[in-house]
Amino acid sequence: MKKMVLLFVIAWINLCRIAPLYATGAFSLVDFGTSAQMIGTGHIIGFSSGASSIFENPASLSMLSRPSLSSFYVSIMDNEARFYNIALAYPLAIGTLGVGIMVVSVTGIDTTEIDSGTNWYVSSGQIDYTNGLVKLAYGWPLLPSWKAGLTYTYMFSYLGTTQSVASNADIGLMGSIHPLDISFVIRNCISSPMRFNSTQKETVDATYILGARLPISDLNIMAQASSTPEGSILKSIGTQYHPSYLNDLLSLGAGCREVLSEQDVKFVYSVGIGVNLKSLRCHFAYEKSDYLPQDNNYYFSVDMGF
Repeated sequence: MKKMVLLFVIAWINLCRIAPLYATGAFSLVDFGTSAQMIGTGHIIGFSSGASSIFENPASLSMLSRPSLSSFYVSIMDNEARFYNIALAYPLAIGTLGVGIMVVSVTGIDTTEIDSGTNWYVSSGQIDYTNGLVKLAYGWPLLPSWKAGLTYTYMFSYLGTTQSVASNADIGLMGSIHPLDISFVIRNCISSPMRFNSTQKETVDATYILGARLPISDLNIMAQASSTPEGSILKSIGTQYHPSYLNDLLSLGAGCREVLSEQDVKFVYSVGIGVNLKSLRCHFAYEKSDYLPQDNNYYFSVDMGF
């Protein structure tokens, strides 16, 4: 029963409201977060400094000056569900190429059937749930102060014997309009349905995300607005502080974002800390909210440049 409840919770996270689990889950995995750095600043995307930006805004890949490897892992609901991603980015003569995978899985979910003798529900076995995506992205310079990016996404989902796959694409822009840094992403910009082995199809909706960052000395102030398939606009704000007197050894972050729960808007608060050890960057984050699926969670991610 506990794992069945967990499965319902994951569907809720994926769609930001109650909806069929295998309708659009795989391409909403980023709702879990792409890195502890991103979570610690209110889930604001497009300004990450490592390979994890492949899951956010592909245009920001072109900001990397050396190869980068990022990884992120978190377990929720007493370790019943496991979520991880790993990404690799490599600068080319022009632009940067990146590849990444993101997966959430739950094992041993109980299934039930009606006992013919008692008319009670009894356990009939167990199934596993896996939901993931693979991204291949390229970011390149567009204008002196602007970058562009394109991502191909392959999505997959398995729940027992039910399987679904889909392909889609993201388009991203990143640049400056003094004094602001701007990030704009269109996710799932191709009208391509998710196909099930039961011949069912499900439409994939595009998502639009606009973010801005205002640098003020050692402090970055950020804001973001993102659309939802339901037509709502969810907002986020965040800050990140890099004490210059520590030679970029440490960064501190905080943020607040909105999530959609049924017809109500809930608030999620987060804080984060990053440690830069030359080629190795470690980030920690903590989230607190009255939104049950993401209450009191700790996160850790690593980014390595080489």
